Amino acid sequence: MQYLQDCATEAGLPSEFLYMDEIGLGEKGEFTDAQDQVISNLFKLYPWEFMLREMFSTKLGDAGVRWLEPAWKSIISNKALLPLLWEMFPNHPNLLPAWFAEDDVPHMDKYVVKPLFSREGANIRIVENGQEIAPRRWAVWPKRE
Repeated sequence: MQYLQDCATEAGLPSEFLYMDEIGLGEKGEFTDAQDQVISNLFKLYPWEFMLREMFSTKLGDAGVRWLEPAWKSIISNKALLPLLWEMFPNHPNLLPAWFAEDDVPHMDKYVVKPLFSREGANIRIVENGQEIAPRRWAVWPKRE
C-alpha cells in the first residue's frame, strides 16, 4: 500500500491511508473519510467479498467512487467459476476438471479441494489416495463453501 501511495504522491495526486472502519457515508450517499471529505478514487486491499457484506454495501455502485480494483474482479477470483467453466467447456485444453463438492464426482486418486473464497493458496487441501498430503496454510475467510 505504501508504495502505491508514494507513487500517487510523486505523480502529484493527494492520497490518504484509511482503515475500512474510517470510511463512512455522507449525507448524499457518497463515501467519506474520517474528516467527512468525499472519497472519489479508492484503491483497497480489502476483498470484494468482504465489501459486499459491509453495512455500506448497497451504496458500492452509486457512491460516485472510481474503484482502482473493479468489482468484477470478485467474479473471476471466486473458485465457483472453475466448475462452471468445466461444465460449459468439458475437456477444454486450458481447463482442469472441476466440480462443486455436492456434485457427483468421478473417483480420483489425486485431487485438490479449494474453498470458494481464498487468497494466495490458503485453505487448499491436496489429497492423494484419500490422505491429505500437504499441510494446509490456514486463513480466515467468509464461510461460503
